[in-house]
Amino acid sequence: MFERYPVEEIIELMAQNAAQVAYHSFKWQYTTLILFNASCLFGLDVFVKSYDKNIKLYNVMESVPDLKSEDVNQFILFVADVSDAQAFLNVIEIQKLKANAKFIIICEHSNECDETQAVKILWTYTIFNVIFIKNEDSLISGYTYFRSERCDRPTPPRRLEHWDKCIDSSKKVIKLCKKHMFPQKFSNFHRCPLIVSTFEQHPFMYINDGVPYGADGDLLRCIVHTLNATLVLISPRDDDGWGSYENNTWTGSLGDVYNDLANVSMTSASITFNRLKYFDMSINYNTLDLVWITHPSEFESSSLKLLKPFTRKARMLFVVTLMIPLVIHILLKLRIMDKIKTRFNADVPLNTINTLRDAIEEGYQYGSSPAIRDYFVDDQFIYNNWVFIDTNEMFPTMIDLTKEKLFGADCKIFRNIYR
Repeated sequence: MFERYPVEEIIELMAQNAAQVAYHSFKWQYTTLILFNASCLFGLDVFVKSYDKNIKLYNVMESVPDLKSEDVNQFILFVADVSDAQAFLNVIEIQKLKANAKFIIICEHSNECDETQAVKILWTYTIFNVIFIKNEDSLISGYTYFRSERCDRPTPPRRLEHWDKCIDSSKKVIKLCKKHMFPQKFSNFHRCPLIVSTFEQHPFMYINDGVPYGADGDLLRCIVHTLNATLVLISPRDDDGWGSYENNTWTGSLGDVYNDLANVSMTSASITFNRLKYFDMSINYNTLDLVWITHPSEFESSSLKLLKPFTRKARMLFVVTLMIPLVIHILLKLRIMDKIKTRFNADVPLNTINTLRDAIEEGYQYGSSPAIRDYFVDDQFIYNNWVFIDTNEMFPTMIDLTKEKLFGADCKIFRNIYR
C-alpha cells in the first residue's frame, strides 16, 4: 500500500524525498551539481534547505557548467517535463560524462513526465545510474531501469523496490538506501557484446585468433565470463598504443573509449593524473616490484665526506666561505698575484650527480619499459632521453648489472629495472 499526499504538497515532498535519497546515496566529500530552470525554483529551494552538503547551482537557461573543471559525477535535475530533461542532458552529454555518474531527476508536471519516454531518452545518453522521481495521482514514485536481454534496448521502467522505506528518515534505512537506490546494473550482459580495445603487449597480452591470453588476457576472459558477455576485440583506431591526451582529445586505446568506439580499454598502462581525471580506472590487480641497480660508487677522499650530504651549491658556498680568510691572508703576505693563482690550481674531485637529470647529463643512460616512462611525462628532459628496454630483457640485464659486466672503464650506465 502506497501513501498518498495532498496535491499542494507534492512538489515540496518530491524535493524532500530527493534530498533524502541524495543524503544517503551520494558521497558527501564530492560536489553535487544541481541544474534547474526558473519554473522549478520552489522545489529547488526545498531541496537546498534539506540537503546541507556541498552543492553548485546552475540555471541552464543562463549558464552552462564546465564539467571538466568542476569534476563532478553527482547530479540533481529539476525539470518541468521529459523534453526539459532531454535538453538538460544534451548540455551535459557534450562534455563527456563519467560512466559512474549518479542522477536524480525530479519531474514536476505529472501529465508530461512519462517514465517510459524518460527511460528511452536516458538509454540514448547512456545514463544508467539514475532515479526518475514523478507524481502519479498524488503518489510520489521513484523509477529506474536495467539492461535487458535485448542488447539494443533497456527494460521497461521499474519502480524502486525499497522506495517507500528509503525516504523514511529513520537511521535504520541508511544502509538499505545505499544498497538499493542505485543497484548494480552490469552484473549480467545477457550475452550482449562487450567491446574491448587492446593490443599485444608481451608478456601481459597475447592475441591468437581473436582469443586473448597472458596476464591481462586471462583476466579479460574471466571478466567476460563473469559478466555473461560476448567479447569483441578491436585494435586502437590510430595505432597509438594505450594513448595520450593531445589537442583536447585522446588517442590510442583510451581514445577508443573516449570516442565511444569501445566500452573498455585493457592495457598495462601507467596510472597518471590525466587518465584518472578522464576515465574510470580499475583498482590494482597486479603489482611489479621496482628495483634500482647501479655500479658501486667510486672511493672519495675522507676529506670530502663532510660535504657529502650537501647540495652542489651548498658545497660551493662552504668552500668559498673557508677560502675567504685564506685569500685575505695571502693578499696580506704576498704582493705578487701570480703566486696567488698557483694556490688555486689544485682540483678537488666532487660527486656532482644529485638528480636523474645530472646523471643523464653526465652520460648515464636511464630507462625501462614504455609504461614506466609515462610517470615522467611532466619532466620532458627525462621523458625525451628515455632508453627503452624490452620486457623480456629486463631480468638478464639486472643479472648482468649485479655481476658488473656492463661497467667498463669507458661505459656509464644508470638504469631502473623492474620485474
